[in-house]
Amino acid sequence: METPGQPRGRRPRACPDWGVKAGDRVLLFLPNGAAFLRAWFGASTLGAVIVPLNTALRGDMLQHAIRTADAGVIVCHSELADRLVGLDVGRLEAAVLVGPDVAPELPVGTQGEHVLLGAPADVAALPQPWDIAAVLFTSGTTGRAKGVICPYGHIGAAGAASHGYLEAGDRIYIYTPLFHTLALGAAVATLASGASMHLAPSFSAPTLWADVEAAGCNRLVGLLSSITSYLAASVDPQGRAPFDFCMMSPVTPETAAFAARQGFSYFAAFSMTEVSVPLLTPVDGRVFGSCGRPRDGIDARVVDAYDNEVEVGAVGELIVRANQPWTLNAGYLNDPAATLAAWRNGWFHTGGRLPPGCGWQLLFRRPDQGRDPPARREHLIPGS
Repeated sequence: METPGQPRGRRPRACPDWGVKAGDRVLLFLPNGAAFLRAWFGASTLGAVIVPLNTALRGDMLQHAIRTADAGVIVCHSELADRLVGLDVGRLEAAVLVGPDVAPELPVGTQGEHVLLGAPADVAALPQPWDIAAVLFTSGTTGRAKGVICPYGHIGAAGAASHGYLEAGDRIYIYTPLFHTLALGAAVATLASGASMHLAPSFSAPTLWADVEAAGCNRLVGLLSSITSYLAASVDPQGRAPFDFCMMSPVTPETAAFAARQGFSYFAAFSMTEVSVPLLTPVDGRVFGSCGRPRDGIDARVVDAYDNEVEVGAVGELIVRANQPWTLNAGYLNDPAATLAAWRNGWFHTGGRLPPGCGWQLLFRRPDQGRDPPARREHLIPGS
């Protein structure tokens, strides 16, 4: 593993100085970097549960996430610490500050980054698939963000589905934030395969190809949304991508032609924080806009409001379940009503509306489940 500007060979420390024990939740308010990895691995060594926070959060949205997490400790970058001032932080008691020493006076006790460094603690027990690894917050763009309870089996399954192609000799360039399931799953897949990763602190579309090459990477976490369209229009058409395989969305005639020019194969997927990449397309698929079909290990149905399968071609809601336990979410933290609404009859209800078909296309994001009428939920239609 490598993060720019950080020394090699420093191992995460898990020690009593944290004031953290097995089962506790630990907030991580950190950008991509070595400190995030040390805090993550140290907390996991102790059997604690990480709760990464979006580094763009401020004010009421940040306060909501902190109070929902109900954690006693936060590991926070000093340049983000001023956002904690004036908030109702619930039972938060201690902050581990990393980065520059300058930080505001906080309403909790503080410690320095030294508690993340030093001799690693012994691992008391290896985590099991049903143990909780993380609480990851939904985007909150259409309502209050919910904390998704993610077992180790869930994070592992997501990483395997999206980046299970990694091998020991590979090196992946991760530029998406670690508070997001894509990057977290990619990091787990990297560790599981024995590959290595370059964790980029930021992203620059104009220099992405050069940045990947400079980092010595032959794999990329993915090309997503407007990034793909931008690169398709701006990258040297005579150039070659520094990788030969990548998750890519959207798949359109233009982006497929871009991949062919740049010499890499691609696949697309559908996922959300709550589920472990349940839909995948074939490699180099040509059903443009498609999210794919259920992957191995996933059952999917399109149902009406009473969970009865709809007729072929009729619009219904996408529901999913896994044939291996603990490979989907374990509910929403401190939100039993939302958990009950999403998990019915043994299936997770995605809120997606679609007709059954061989190719499904995402049209727009739905508001949070249970808060808005079905007519405004996310819609999926067959790709053409």
